Amino acid sequence: MVYTTEMADWKTAGASSDVKSIIWFVVKDDDQVLGRAGLRVKKNEIHFYRAIIDPEHRGKGLYSLLIDARLDYARSLNITTVFCLCNELALPRLVHKGFVEVGPEGKFTLVKIDLSTSSDSPMH
Repeated sequence: MVYTTEMADWKTAGASSDVKSIIWFVVKDDDQVLGRAGLRVKKNEIHFYRAIIDPEHRGKGLYSLLIDARLDYARSLNITTVFCLCNELALPRLVHKGFVEVGPEGKFTLVKIDLSTSSDSPMH
């Protein structure tokens, strides 16, 4: 199996009405979509948005692939601050990638990474 990550238009995101302001990254195997994750660019920051992996393909590193693709995109724009509001399942994976906890936000945790001080290559 070969997984590719590409930027895409995700018309069925099931998100809020401002879904058009989200840049989507999609993981595919041939033409089958296995997962997707979005981001929003806000001034000099990027905010990760809603990542979903097909339940049949979880545990294969696809979430990590989507984190890396979005961090690479931030670097390509010379944006150094990335935020993510995450749940308890995503938190350890994001921390592994270099994110640090900012604090709780209801039932979620806000994390951020400063790409100006992190490694140029994604951590695996």
